[in-house]
Amino acid sequence: MTTGESAAKPAAKPAAKPTLSSRRGAKPVRTCIGCRQRGPADSLVRVVVLAGVLTPDLDGRRQGRGAHVHLDATCVSAAGRGWARALKATGPFDDSLVRGLVWPKPNRTHPNTPFDHESAGESE
Repeated sequence: MTTGESAAKPAAKPAAKPTLSSRRGAKPVRTCIGCRQRGPADSLVRVVVLAGVLTPDLDGRRQGRGAHVHLDATCVSAAGRGWARALKATGPFDDSLVRGLVWPKPNRTHPNTPFDHESAGESE
């Protein structure tokens, strides 16, 4: 080596940034298409479209593009036309399954429901 030359050192690799999956305790973050707020994926419900029907994907295993929404009446109503954009599919969509999670049908056999004795065939 001569006095004017420096030893060629290999370039040091920059330190890798920790990824989301490499950080301990980090949870995936998703955006609600109704309110546009970000939150942990387990606080939102994933929805996929199957044959024109918006179907809740409660276990997160269904095929296809999914969109996330809070199970809140305000968020589901606000999602409206956002489904098509988020799912990259053409509508209209039947959202009755998603709305059914938010607004369940009344339970007809609830103990506080009045009982009709005449239709049951009982006589006094």
